[in-house]
Amino acid sequence: MVGVVKARLHSRSRGCDHLNGLPQFGIGAFGGMGLMHLFMRFGETVCTLACGAFFLGSSTLVGSLVMRPQEVKVARKNRLVGVLLLSSISVGVFICTGADIVASIGLIWALGSMAGGIATLELGWLVRSHFRQRIVHGI
Repeated sequence: MVGVVKARLHSRSRGCDHLNGLPQFGIGAFGGMGLMHLFMRFGETVCTLACGAFFLGSSTLVGSLVMRPQEVKVARKNRLVGVLLLSSISVGVFICTGADIVASIGLIWALGSMAGGIATLELGWLVRSHFRQRIVHGI
């Protein structure tokens, strides 16, 4: 439970940072397109997937590196439910802050965020495992 709270609080603070570089659904602290300009070169659907993956993926990556190993194990065990919950909460917050979200675009963003969240949670675990092996085994 503590890990979920840590991950959510971290996700909230990282989310504010990401909105500066990726103004998703028209919500951003500064004007301009940020990284969205780069992602839009590949089309609207790919951009939406990439924005979702970057938004939640970077948060789960940092969260998986900050949490204790036991907390990461629990998060990995329940990764689909956890990432689905974080993605849903994020979309809900976007809606509450006045974002105009079309159902199809919101669903594509949520799919990208879930894929990015799960992938980076695993990446964080692999990075931790690699460093743990080097420390324990002196490799």
